Order: sequence, then C-alpha cells, then structure tokens
Amino acid sequence: MRRVFLISGHNGSGTGANGFIDEGKETVILRDLIAENLKEMGIVAIKDDNLTPLTKVVQWLRNQITKKDICIDIHFNASTNPNANGSEVFIPTKNTYDEVELANMFRITLSKVFKDRGVSLESKSHHGKIAMLSGFDCCNILLEVCFVSNKLDSENYFEKRDFIAYELALDILEYSRKYEAKLHTNNHYHFADSWCMVVPIQKQRQRASFL
Repeated sequence: MRRVFLISGHNGSGTGANGFIDEGKETVILRDLIAENLKEMGIVAIKDDNLTPLTKVVQWLRNQITKKDICIDIHFNASTNPNANGSEVFIPTKNTYDEVELANMFRITLSKVFKDRGVSLESKSHHGKIAMLSGFDCCNILLEVCFVSNKLDSENYFEKRDFIAYELALDILEYSRKYEAKLHTNNHYHFADSWCMVVPIQKQRQRASFL
C-alpha cells in the first residue's frame, strides 16, 4: 500500500490565517480527523508533529518519501474580500496523472459543502511556487478547504467537519484501491500492507488486508 503523509499546513492556534476559523488550529484538527478515519479503514497515515518549521518538514519528507507515496498538505484560504468563498485544490505545475486524478476526487468531495473553485496549478497560486508541492517527488496535493474570512464557508465547515474528514479519507482509500488494482493487473504483484511489502499474487489471499 502506498504510504499516506498528512501534513497540517500550520502549527496550531494563531500560526495561520484568522477569521471565522483559526487556520492554524483547524489544519491540525482536520488532519487528525482524516487520520482517525483512515485508521478505521485500515490505513495508518504518517503525520507531521505540529512543531517543526516548514523548511524542516520539507527536508523530513525529502529524506523518506518515495515516488509512489501520497502527501496531502491541508490549508484554509483567506481574502480581504469577505465574499470570496469556496474550496480549491492545488497540484504541482509539472503534475502526474495520479495527482490530477486524486485532486479531482478531493475537488468533488469538497464541492459537496463549498463552492467549487476547481483544481489549480501551483504556478497559479498566490505565491507562484509552493514548497510542499515542488520540494519532493511523490503524489502531491494541497487542499484549500474553504475561506476563513467567509462567514458562510466557516459555518458550513464547522457543521460538516466530520463529514468532510470522512469523505476525504474515503477518497484516499478508494484511490489507493484503484492504484493497487492497477499494480495487480499490470505487474502481477500486490502491495499488501501499509509498509509496502511486495508479495506474489498467489500469496495474496494468505495475508489480511483491507483491500
């Protein structure tokens, strides 16, 4: 199974944008809720520690992440325009089919609660380049869940937070299953567990798996 890295884009209360939502606080809460749901589904996500500066988080990821892994960085948006609203998903400018596919799954899920702002390239972001999308090579996704500066977005977020966490976790599970099915079909091998041990197809039924 591909390893899943869940990163809270900030490090706790007051470290991100503030408005009707405290971004620094909610990125950690939402990350942990997604991780709890994934654990119940059979996937143990790897999380950052909430204390490490961004530059060190990127270095930590570079030292262990592999091309087949998934890294999801969680953020909330903000604007001086109180009417700006909706969710947006960012992927690297030089992206892969995997990134586009998973990003669209997340986009559809978030659009059940918020206005759909689509999937955007890193180069189209406010910063132009995002360390978490260009700092290492894997399936990289950055979520802008909704606008902390928009009252309705914030109300919808708090009302639907558990639903959002569950549905995003389900997207990861379904995407992982599809990925494993491709490996099974194309290579006759199966990544049997969250630590990516490879076992021949004929031994697959002898191992417990959530797939």
